[in-house]
Amino acid sequence: MFSDAIVPTMARELDEIRMDLDSVADDASPDVAGEIRSIRKGLTNIPEDKEARRTQFRETEDRISEIEHQADRSVAERLHTLQEDIHVLAEDVGY
Repeated sequence: MFSDAIVPTMARELDEIRMDLDSVADDASPDVAGEIRSIRKGLTNIPEDKEARRTQFRETEDRISEIEHQADRSVAERLHTLQEDIHVLAEDVGY
């Protein structure tokens, strides 16, 4: 699933992000929850190719940003934190 570019620590961080997305989805309205679960599913298979990985992380950040505007305040705050976590992870893997 992961190339040498994604070390075990980063894989664990990605697992934590996915679990957090599940938790946020559980607390979100049905339409927002569906979008969050779609994002989470997209983070299941991280491409080996560095450029494809960059694109995927960028698109994920953008999608979360869009969903923040549809979510209630507490869900939006949690999504924003996850967006920041994804950005940090993306930088670590060569964003």
